[in-house]
Formats: sequence, structure tokens, C-alpha cells
Amino acid sequence: MFKKIGITGGIGAGKSIITDYLQERCNCRILQADQLAWELEDKGGPCYARLVSLLGDSVLTEDGHIDKKKMGAMTFPDPALMKKVNAIVHPAVKEAAKKEAEKAKKEGYDYFFFEAALMFESTCDKIMDEVWYVYAPKQERIRRLMQDRGYTRSKAEYIMRQQLSYREFRARADRMIRNDSDPESVKRQIDKWLT
Repeated sequence: MFKKIGITGGIGAGKSIITDYLQERCNCRILQADQLAWELEDKGGPCYARLVSLLGDSVLTEDGHIDKKKMGAMTFPDPALMKKVNAIVHPAVKEAAKKEAEKAKKEGYDYFFFEAALMFESTCDKIMDEVWYVYAPKQERIRRLMQDRGYTRSKAEYIMRQQLSYREFRARADRMIRNDSDPESVKRQIDKWLT
């Protein structure tokens, strides 16, 4: 039985810890929305021309690729511009994820896991059989972001404010993985759902 499962959660929740374990644990294909979006946005990708038209040539590197840092600096403080970028990128990500899931099924995988922080905003949840929400408390997430990514507390908190709340994630996801204790506890939670 083939199953498509979305993995979502706020920044610093530990989604990659979950996908790393899933990779070891079962016959699965894992795709990350960020990586997929970057391929679609890059030179030659289906979103490239529209993004350059929207953001201007100043978003490009010398060799004509979209500079992710420049794009982030332009869009993050400007919600209206971010909305326009998302209107270009999200439908393309959803369509590409759908095709990749079909390909994974044909290739004989048991599961297709799609990791996306913006699972619901991009409506990618609609093409999944279920969505798992990875939860960790706010202070733990801030600690991880400061330690692992070198973020300041204010940057971590700012990003978190832009994302869905615990209540919204909880209401829309099918299952919740608590990633606030030891790794063995996380593995036990996942093992229950994969048997």
C-alpha cells in the first residue's frame, strides 16, 4: 500500500530529524519543499522568468541565477510582495510534488514523504493522504535556531510570528509528533504509525 504523507511544523521544530529517521526506517522517497522550490525558481525553471519580472534584475547574481538571500531580504519584510511570490511558487511546488509522488509510486516505494513548512498555505496538504505536524515548544525551537543556525533570538521570534500557530497546525494536521524530548520517544511515535 502506497501512502503520501506531508511533514510540517514551524521553523526549528526538527522536521529533518523526523525525515532522517524515516529514511532509515522504511522504503520511502523523501522530498523537501524548499529544495523543490529552489529548483523551480532557478534559472531555466518554470518560475524563474515570472519571479525576475516581479522582483527585478537586482535579485540576480552575476551569472543570472536568483540570489536566495537577496530574494529573502526583499520579500520577508514585505508581506504583499511575499504573497505575490508565493502565488507564483506555491502552485508550481504543488504540481511538481504531485508528479514526484506519482513517480515514487511507480518506482515501488511504500511511502512518499513531503516536508514543507508551508504545507497548508501552499495547499499541498490536499495532495497528501495525511499530514504529520512536528511539534516542539517555542523556547526549544529558539534555542535550536540560535545554536544550529546562528540566528539571533529576535530573528527566530520574528520568523515564528510569520508562521502558523500551534493551534492552527494542530487543527489541520492528522497526527502530531512531539519532538521535545529524547529521540527514542520520537522514534516510538513514528513506529506506531508505520506498522
